[in-house]
Amino acid sequence: MLKRAIMLFVVTLGLAAPVLASRGVVPYQGTLKKAGQPYTGSAEMKFAIVDQGSVLWSNDPIDQRSGQPRRSVTIEATRGGFDVSLGAPPMLPLDTDLLVEHPDAALRVWVSTGGIFEQLSDQQLSNQSVTAPTATAAGGSPSAVWHLKGNRGTDPGTDFLGTTDDAPLILRTNDRPVMTLGSGGPVEVHTALFVHDSATVDKNLHVGGDLSAAGGVSLGGSVTFAGDATIDGNLTVEKHTEIKQDLHVTGGITSDGEATAKCVTILGGCDLSEPFAINSEIPSSLEPGMVVSIDPNHPGALILAGTPYDTKVAGVVSGANGIQPGMVMTQVGTPALDGVHNVALSGRVYVYATTISGPIRPGDLLTTSAVRGYAMKATDSNRTRGAVIGKAMSSLASGRGYVLLLVQPQ
Repeated sequence: MLKRAIMLFVVTLGLAAPVLASRGVVPYQGTLKKAGQPYTGSAEMKFAIVDQGSVLWSNDPIDQRSGQPRRSVTIEATRGGFDVSLGAPPMLPLDTDLLVEHPDAALRVWVSTGGIFEQLSDQQLSNQSVTAPTATAAGGSPSAVWHLKGNRGTDPGTDFLGTTDDAPLILRTNDRPVMTLGSGGPVEVHTALFVHDSATVDKNLHVGGDLSAAGGVSLGGSVTFAGDATIDGNLTVEKHTEIKQDLHVTGGITSDGEATAKCVTILGGCDLSEPFAINSEIPSSLEPGMVVSIDPNHPGALILAGTPYDTKVAGVVSGANGIQPGMVMTQVGTPALDGVHNVALSGRVYVYATTISGPIRPGDLLTTSAVRGYAMKATDSNRTRGAVIGKAMSSLASGRGYVLLLVQPQ
């Protein structure tokens, strides 16, 4: 005479540990108890999803005589814990959209730890917990199906998309990884990354392809781009920045660490400048395009040049005739380097010039003149050493006016 085992099955449904379910697979995690104690060993289970008497899915074809799936699934429980993927081979595939189309569907389970199978009470998939009044216990949670057509009723305090161990989460398309979310490392994007608004990353960001952001990007750690980076807003990086190809930023760039790039293209200006304090007897007379020299009475400061062939000549105030600085260098917090006037030390700028020493033609060396803030053609080779500002790139036939200058102090 066969004795029927008295069993207790507890199914806990909810979104406490959601796992992304692809079409055809629903991860199921649970516990199994026997005689009130966590069970360790093999157990047999059968599963079916039913709705109003109709079987929507079962792990194996239903046997018409017993009403159960013909074959069971062997699970291994360790200290009561077990995992099984509903719809994974050798089970029949499961279309998870059925759970969306049948919101009242219930999970039917048969359990055996040796001997006959006991059918447990159908468990509404929407219920939080259901307990059957018997004595050996098995409990499980079909880890929240993430539906392809949208989800509702989630709890932001407990529901999440990801893993519960230290394994990385890898997102794939066409069976190729496109993003890796490491448990303690950087977020890795293996293809192009497009950000249509602003993005803030508290730690490190590694992009294996290109980055395109319609807004700003703020990074609390370091950033590495294996491809191009195009940012229409501002870029702020607190640590190291490495760009292996091109960086395009429409807004500003702020970095508290180092930035390494093969090529940086600057589209907003043409000269390399530093901000200086410029002392002038008549401040209103100081304009972009004027020639400045070292102020011998104030370390680190400049004055308007007004002596021909001045060997203290430093550069030209940047920003004249619409040409802005391309790069400005400074060190914050150093009084000797404080200043508000950007002075071009290299590159192309427009400079105020006079033909007092003769017409200016492209290629002529320019130096300081007796007209305060104005350059002139250098004609006395004995006095040019250390007094040349650079070379003229445009002409000035007579009088005073702008000349395009390639800044090359020498």
